[in-house]
Amino acid sequence: MTDAALRRIQIREAIRAHLEKESLLYCQGIKVLTLFFIDEVSKYRVYKDSDTGEAGAYARLFEEEYDNVLQAFLNERSAELDPKLKAYWEGLTAKITHSGYFAQDRHHRIKNTSGESADDITAYDLILKEKERLLSLTEPVRFIFSHSALREGWDNPNVFVICPLKQPEVGNTAARRQELGRGLRLCVNQEGERQDDPMTVHRTNLLTVIATESYASYVGALQHEVLDACKHRPQRADVQFLTHMVVTRHEGGTTQKYTLSEHEAKLLNKWLFRNDFIDEEDRLQTAWHQAYKDHSLPELPEKLLSLTPYRDDLFAKINSVVKPIDFSTPKDRPQPLRTNDNFTKEAFTELWKRISRKSTYTVHFNSEELIRKSIEALNKQLFVPKVMVLVKKGIQTTGDSFGDTTQHTEEISAYYVDSELKFDLVGAVAEGTTLTRKTIQAILSGIHPEKFAQFKHNPEKFIAECIRIITEQKGTTFIESVQYHPMEAHFDTALFTANQTILPKQKAPVRTDGKVLQKHIYDYLVSDSKVERAFAAQVDTDEKVIVFSKLPSSFKIATPVGSYNPDWALVYQSNQMHHLFFVAETKGALSEMNVTPLEQAKIDYATKHFAALAAANECYHVTYKKVAKYQDLLDLVQMSDDSSEVTGKC
Repeated sequence: MTDAALRRIQIREAIRAHLEKESLLYCQGIKVLTLFFIDEVSKYRVYKDSDTGEAGAYARLFEEEYDNVLQAFLNERSAELDPKLKAYWEGLTAKITHSGYFAQDRHHRIKNTSGESADDITAYDLILKEKERLLSLTEPVRFIFSHSALREGWDNPNVFVICPLKQPEVGNTAARRQELGRGLRLCVNQEGERQDDPMTVHRTNLLTVIATESYASYVGALQHEVLDACKHRPQRADVQFLTHMVVTRHEGGTTQKYTLSEHEAKLLNKWLFRNDFIDEEDRLQTAWHQAYKDHSLPELPEKLLSLTPYRDDLFAKINSVVKPIDFSTPKDRPQPLRTNDNFTKEAFTELWKRISRKSTYTVHFNSEELIRKSIEALNKQLFVPKVMVLVKKGIQTTGDSFGDTTQHTEEISAYYVDSELKFDLVGAVAEGTTLTRKTIQAILSGIHPEKFAQFKHNPEKFIAECIRIITEQKGTTFIESVQYHPMEAHFDTALFTANQTILPKQKAPVRTDGKVLQKHIYDYLVSDSKVERAFAAQVDTDEKVIVFSKLPSSFKIATPVGSYNPDWALVYQSNQMHHLFFVAETKGALSEMNVTPLEQAKIDYATKHFAALAAANECYHVTYKKVAKYQDLLDLVQMSDDSSEVTGKC
């Protein structure tokens, strides 16, 4: 996606959010403002010799999208909209409803786009100085573009939508909070009255941010910044926190202050504990937060009546105590995964010596056959959906938590077709499939025109799908002619110890008896697969198993269709007093219908790799198989145990 296409979507969503706000607040006499942050002034206004300047790319995008979004809004909501609001919208053109203020304007005298000759005012003065006029519903400017709102110290209580049309500043950890600060104000109506009614304050004063980043990354970064900014706030309502606390009250135009003594702090701490407002560690409890929210906190005890006049400020300061859990290490942060004593067992050392040898391969194939099969597969399988944008929304409710998210998708192919982005289609597919440009050109030239026409709908997806389908054909075409050749090089055991991590949620025991794994080289299993967890539990409780390992992802076998990572390595004690060594690939079902052609090809290549290692060493005796469940592996163990080919002399 081009940068221009992304910015267009953001502008459109900001306009949509703005109209939603206006549909709720206009009839309450509240002016809604939307603030766009841009990284280059020239993207909004190009300075020429004239005082008015010329519209930049963002200004043009805004006017195009404003007309489209407003018309769609009127069509969808016409029956439910207030007639006054409809008349208000219909009386404003896209050109006069947006403006910007930049430091350069002070030198150019840029006119306000509303063109009010009787009361002419520059855009810079309107936005930066004439706050009352800007907040009037008679002033048409509702959308503001700014490059330096943070540095200018600009402040307006009626910013309801913020849209940063720029990438987050690298290393600037305060950027999001500073941007949000421009909208985190109690708004005012046409009489200048702040909308702070306890019953409606949170419903009215709701800020929407149209984030540049993905929802997850924006939320995560914002929460991290908020927590970092609040980490020095008190976390316990203990005697130390309460002692010498200064509380105030306002009466008759004067402010009176009172400082709590240590004795009063002890009495107050005991009162909080008796009412179950704090626990034994002086941490605020849910009962306090609920009572404070409901304005139902009990009266102070008789010995603290002197604090009653200062009750509101006192309780507000106590309520500023935060939960320590808000500032703990993120629960999903990876932790080091360390090997146990099984890792140094002789049986595992011998297993690793047998399977760690690397290999290379050669392949001979018929280009014409690959081209023919690829063309047939592309004509049959290639489907490229049009470009869609996913819009995800969530509300920050309390503290650092975000509520449930909602999402919807919309087609944006029209924006993409207009893109000036160029693609080297043949080169991209050739690189992704490791085939020559000549071969790829022959394949793409041979597919049906209607299939090739899908390229313009979504170029990246078209390229990705072509790579996937052609690679699958490579896998099935090469398998008969590929030959593996063992090398002298081996994988190092450091694969099991270097950069191995586990998530806290994966530390739950997989054994049914609740114990950690006894025969695995780690105490825990790094996997979210139910099939793998069930397999590991059964392996671990089998008396014949000596040691086993989930092979690390860095243990990879080279294949013509990409590297392959087997699942398991196991050592069994056989009836003939020697060890049986297995490498297994676990699948939930043996049916080929449940394995993609690419996965099956990789498994077939791995079979040839291990066969080549066995052929190069008569003492190799490692069996590699794909199994659906643990019983399938037990059957293989029985077959190997009964085989006359296996002897103990090696």
